[in-house]
Amino acid sequence: MILCDTSIWIRYFRKADDPLVEKFVLLLLENRVCINQFVYLEILQGIKNETHFEDVRKLLLELPFLNFNGLQSIDLAIDIFRKCNGKTPVLTKPIDTLIAANAIENNVELFHRDKDFNFIAEKFPLKVFSF
Repeated sequence: MILCDTSIWIRYFRKADDPLVEKFVLLLLENRVCINQFVYLEILQGIKNETHFEDVRKLLLELPFLNFNGLQSIDLAIDIFRKCNGKTPVLTKPIDTLIAANAIENNVELFHRDKDFNFIAEKFPLKVFSF
C-alpha cells in the first residue's frame, strides 16, 4: 500500500496534466492507495460543493485506512516536529508530522508533492514513493 498525501489528491481533483496524477490514477486502479484520518480531514475540509463533498467522501471511505496508534503516534509526530525545527521553524504544518508518523509506523511509502516530507525523510525513516 502507498499512502497518498493531500498534495497528490488535490492535483488529481484539479485534473492537473501531470505525470504524478497519471501515476496516482494507476495506483488507484491497482488498489494500492491507502489514506489515513489526517489526509481524509485535509481533503474533505477543503471541499465547498456539497455534491462533490459527498462523492469524494464516498470514494475515500472505500479506501483502506492506516492504523493510528493514538498517543504513540502523536508522540512520534511531536518528535518529528521538534527534531526538524530548530530556532527557525522548517515545518509549517503540524498535521504533516502526523501523516509522516503514521506512514513510518505502518511501514508504507508516502506519495507526496510537499517539501516538508522530503525534509522529514532526511531525519526519520520515512519512505518516500518515487517512480
